[in-house]
Amino acid sequence: VKAPNIKLSKTKVTLYTKGQSSMVLKATVTGSSKKVSWKTSNKKTVTVKNGKVIAKKTGKATISATANGKTAKGYVTVKKPGLKLEKNTFKLKKGKKAAIHATAKPAGKIRYKSDHSKIASVSSKGVIKANKKGSCKIAVTCNGVKKVISVTVR
Repeated sequence: VKAPNIKLSKTKVTLYTKGQSSMVLKATVTGSSKKVSWKTSNKKTVTVKNGKVIAKKTGKATISATANGKTAKGYVTVKKPGLKLEKNTFKLKKGKKAAIHATAKPAGKIRYKSDHSKIASVSSKGVIKANKKGSCKIAVTCNGVKKVISVTVR
C-alpha cells in the first residue's frame, strides 16, 4: 500500500481578469480515498470548484487541494490583461502601407478598426493602407483593452 500523497498538475499559475480567466488544476492522489476537497485563500480573487480555478479580480491566492489528510498547494496570480503597441503614431505617404505591431497578454484575437477608412484603412492583420491625405485614428482592441493609434497621410 502506497503512503497517502497528493500532487497538483501546476503549482504556479497566472490568470487574467479577461481572456485567459480560468484553468483546471488536476490532483493526482495516492491513498485510500480519491476524494479531493478544494479551497481558495482569497475568494475575492479566485474561486475553485472541483479543480476549476476562475479569476475574479487582480490579486494573489493559494489553492489548496486536500485528500487523505495530505494537502498540495498551488499559487495563483491574477493580472489585468495588457496590450502593447510598438508605435502609436504613423505618418505615411498616400498609397503606402505600414504594419501595426501589437502584443496582447494573455494572447488573444487582436482587432483593428479605422475611424476614417477613406483616409487610412486597416486589415484584420493590422496592416495600414494610406488612401488619401488627412488624419484618422485606428482602434486596437484585445481582451477588453483598447489602444488608439494616430495616422497622418501626406
